[in-house]
Amino acid sequence: MSLSIELFTENDVPAAMRLVEQAGWNQLPADWHRVVRLDPHGCFSARLDGVVVGTVTTICYKTDLAWIGMMLVDHRLRRRGIGRLLMERAIAELHSRSIRSIQLDATPIGKTLYDQLGFRTEFAFHRWHRPGNTGGSSPVSYESGSSTQDVLSDQHRTLDRVTFGANRSELLTRLAESSQTVTCPDGSFGMRRPGRIADYLGPISATEQSAAPIVSELMARTDRDLFWDIPSQNTDAVYLATRHGFSPVRTLFRMTMGSAPKPHWATMVALADPALG
Repeated sequence: MSLSIELFTENDVPAAMRLVEQAGWNQLPADWHRVVRLDPHGCFSARLDGVVVGTVTTICYKTDLAWIGMMLVDHRLRRRGIGRLLMERAIAELHSRSIRSIQLDATPIGKTLYDQLGFRTEFAFHRWHRPGNTGGSSPVSYESGSSTQDVLSDQHRTLDRVTFGANRSELLTRLAESSQTVTCPDGSFGMRRPGRIADYLGPISATEQSAAPIVSELMARTDRDLFWDIPSQNTDAVYLATRHGFSPVRTLFRMTMGSAPKPHWATMVALADPALG
């Protein structure tokens, strides 16, 4: 049997979705297409006799920060070193670009490997879930309704850069194309987009005054289940989630290799996605 690590292309999305469904993750094909288009040379697949059995993706936010995500290995082939080979290829690619810091959000299953590869744990946080009223209806597609440049102004992008600790303006542009977006005059904004299992609430970069109205408006526009990934440092967001009937359902670990950026936790109300930061 022959195992190889190759570039992941958009032609591999159907095979990747098989792994998503196997793992019970929330990604849709659009999520894979988005990340590959953002970094076509930084996404990789593991192939066993030509069949995709593992994946990993990367996104670079300039040279300050890169994000590793979508690390999946076929359940039947775990503990055979495939995940390590994928991670080593992704890390080598990012090091070749002189990226200052590499981060990822790890599941408990993957954390041991990332520890061995030299990542350090910054903190633990939770995915929060709120049941919907649709009985598990299929996801719908969202349109921004106008050009992305009109949806997010320079002021919104500036607040997000301070919130996240790096410039992810290009990612926000792509996310807005398939999300419903709420904006405020103070530079705050939030997005909600469809997922395979539930709608995903995030990213949300917002001031204390704007966070609650943004969350309320985004929630009011869907009857589906909702996922919300909240950094543990933002206790106001945790309180807001509890007040709206969300419950923690999954623990994740923020991990870093290199010099970590400095986010502004008070305005980081919701992450963009564990695969994106």
